[in-house]
Amino acid sequence: MQKKQAKVFAGLLSMSLAVSLMTPLQGVSGQAARRKIALSKKSVTMTVGQKKTIRIKNAKGKRIKWSIKKKSIASYKKSGKYAVKLTAKKKGTTTLTCKVKNGKWKSYRCKVKVKKATLVRTPVATNDVVKPTATPTVTPTAT
Repeated sequence: MQKKQAKVFAGLLSMSLAVSLMTPLQGVSGQAARRKIALSKKSVTMTVGQKKTIRIKNAKGKRIKWSIKKKSIASYKKSGKYAVKLTAKKKGTTTLTCKVKNGKWKSYRCKVKVKKATLVRTPVATNDVVKPTATPTVTPTAT
């Protein structure tokens, strides 16, 4: 009788182990589904006059507010619900801030560095003058 009980117990134990290995863990799948909210870039380097787009990722359905510290260095314009287009105005550094309401307001910052525009000098095309040769060239004549 004891052998039969031991076999039944061993069978039940192995079945429960097999079932527990087949089902995914609840804690891991819940965390994987929840994604972190973040800016597409933490820092940007631009030249005067250049434009770049910065996005807030994984903030669908949340309230978003954008602001910039020094408006004289760079400005922004909303580009859709979750992005802004930065425009570099003059040399310096500033910070672009995105506030997202996910229960409570949380700030995400992007450091913006604007460099002076570099002038690229293009060489001026000079007309190359063909020097006459000492021997005349023979040109075919039509007959």
